[in-house]
Amino acid sequence: MLKLQNQVKKALLLSAAALLAFTACSRPSGDGSGRRTRVKDGRFITYGIGNSVHTPITVATTFVNNTIVDISIGANRETPPILDTVKKLMLPRIVGSQSTGVDAISGATLSSLGVRTAVEAAIEEAGGKAAEWRTAPPRSDKKVVLSGYDVIVVGLGGSGTTAYLKAAENANLKVFGIEAAGKTGGTSAQAGGPMAVNSSFIKTLYGFSGDYVDRDALLQQWYADMQAEVPAAQRAGLERTRFTAPNNNRSYDLPKIGQYGTTPPYEGGPKWEIIKKLIDESGQTVTWLGRDYQFNFERPSGLSFPMFTPVTNYGRAAWIPGTGYQSDNFDMEFIGGTMSAEFNNRHKAVMFANAVEKAKARNKDNDYMLELRARKLHRLEDGRITVEADYRNGTATYMITGKAVILGTGGYIGNRDMKLQYFGGNLREDAVLTSRGDGITMAMSDMNAAPYNIDTPGMVHESNILNIVRTPVSGDPGNWKPTLTSLLLKPDNIIVGMNKGNSGANPYSGLPDLRGRRFANEAAGGLSMESVAFMNWKAGGFFAAIFDNDEIARMKSAGAKFTAAPLFHGQGAPIGANTAIADIDDILAMGERHGNVVRMDTLEKLAVELGIPSSVLMEEITKYNGYVDAAAGLPGNSTSADPEYAKAANSLTTKVKLGCASGYTAILGAGYYYGTTAGVDVDDQLRVLDADRRVIPGLYAVGQDSAGVLFHAQKAYVGYGAAAQGWAITSGRLAGQYAAEYAAGFPSDSTGRR
Repeated sequence: MLKLQNQVKKALLLSAAALLAFTACSRPSGDGSGRRTRVKDGRFITYGIGNSVHTPITVATTFVNNTIVDISIGANRETPPILDTVKKLMLPRIVGSQSTGVDAISGATLSSLGVRTAVEAAIEEAGGKAAEWRTAPPRSDKKVVLSGYDVIVVGLGGSGTTAYLKAAENANLKVFGIEAAGKTGGTSAQAGGPMAVNSSFIKTLYGFSGDYVDRDALLQQWYADMQAEVPAAQRAGLERTRFTAPNNNRSYDLPKIGQYGTTPPYEGGPKWEIIKKLIDESGQTVTWLGRDYQFNFERPSGLSFPMFTPVTNYGRAAWIPGTGYQSDNFDMEFIGGTMSAEFNNRHKAVMFANAVEKAKARNKDNDYMLELRARKLHRLEDGRITVEADYRNGTATYMITGKAVILGTGGYIGNRDMKLQYFGGNLREDAVLTSRGDGITMAMSDMNAAPYNIDTPGMVHESNILNIVRTPVSGDPGNWKPTLTSLLLKPDNIIVGMNKGNSGANPYSGLPDLRGRRFANEAAGGLSMESVAFMNWKAGGFFAAIFDNDEIARMKSAGAKFTAAPLFHGQGAPIGANTAIADIDDILAMGERHGNVVRMDTLEKLAVELGIPSSVLMEEITKYNGYVDAAAGLPGNSTSADPEYAKAANSLTTKVKLGCASGYTAILGAGYYYGTTAGVDVDDQLRVLDADRRVIPGLYAVGQDSAGVLFHAQKAYVGYGAAAQGWAITSGRLAGQYAAEYAAGFPSDSTGRR
């Protein structure tokens, strides 16, 4: 155990340096002569930190005669299909080149980093010097020209995969796919599943006699949610329509469309004809995938709105698509008669991969390439489009020409510069970071495409400490991470927007500056649309819970008044209510060490450190303390004491003292975003539009490359469940059909060829 702790501690220290080496490995490292300090023969078990918040990656590296002869991966909690790409692609390259300087696998950067760190730890343990093994792979000016394709699909995540499948159904057309990651499926292969309204496949699979979603009610709710802010008093007087939900027979009153003073389209709003198309086509998409490509889906469920159950998660656990899959991951297990989430993740990846292979086989000239990143679009004189792409970070350049191009690169959650430009801050992510905005950037810069709601808030329903620490650290209090996370999200806290970790004062133009202000109901549950998890976008994605140190001292002896835990990445069990936190000072010290806690002797100094105006923070705390006073004596479920966010009286129990002699503590938090909901402008055939709203011939955008058409630039991502995933696979299917039709009718040249 001590050896494991020391290895993990060393892995933590190496992680930052290793990440820099991965992102800047164009120069050889080491002595440059090929001479290396000799390593001992043997098999060395070491550890590296990957993506898991719980467990490092166990790696066995075998040396014979100063040569790496084998690398194998053991116990871990990585996402299986992502780690598979590291096993399949990166490990043979390290062995083949005898270098740890090989590139990280796109889409698996953190897992790649963990494995590389472990291999380098083995080199050191065997008596060698890791720096001498970091020779970078050679770069090349090799150029490969591919032409004669009808449809080129850029990105083979969820949206690109369905576009590829649909386009390839015309067996007379040649289709080529480009994917920057080391696998197909993208984020969709890790997602829960898509929105699917009244799929006939789902009805048959689960024996439904009628619709399981009220289509009109869903559309009406979407309309209401995407309108501009309406004062509570005005909302209360709106005329409503009563709907009875098919899934639970309960009745719900929804505001009638057209009562907000505007009718679509309106500034910053979505395109309603496209939303209607999504809702009406989403069920057909799931039916098509299930019927024609052997996708399977769970029973419909909902998210934040109990009247809607449009979510059809990928893959029933009891259904195995004939893969004979056996896991070599030590954590594979059956729990309560169902397969673990780890298996289900693998299952989704298998479905996407099998579907792409089936589509490829429809025409002998169909093909796709992984680790190929599109960089530029070129319009040729005959109207065709050439996609310029880099293979494996510059080992070759590909020029691929086709009649139609579909962009499905997943938005820009993985692009720091675009997040800074459009959000004003580098939002935290819980996503596959190959979504770097390539499709959006190419369309706008190379084809004069117009953006549409390019700064729309991203997809978020997760909040956590500012800097998630992914593995235990030797010498730390054993419960510091779950305890700190629980303290951050307690329902009796006051939580305010902050600028620490952010570069912009007000990321979303036209919205109030919420630095130092509350922005949500701190007591609302994780799946509530009013919760910190859903509403942190209003604060720019960064926030802080404020405590006076007298309250910290009280919790040391008496415990917190409430318990709480995040929806995802809990990092351990939450603290119990009214349970003394004897080591709270050590826990907060660990939080400071990892950038998650700020402690100051005055509120003014604390405000400065958090990047918020001290006068605003003082004013907000004074107002909140007044709400606590007003809540005294009210029924526990009364929300009248908090006119801003309707926090219940039984959670309005803890003040922040002004002028507290013992000082103040802030626990820092962030929203963790799994995608952007912005993109370029498209019409209802997914054709990209230019700055004058004219169709750009042959260019289509799907998924998160065009999701801005569904949302409002100043409103939260909708909470019905799986809207973005539904858009991904449905827009992809439709664009594949439209692009194939365009390519089939493309004008012939003088030789008669199309």
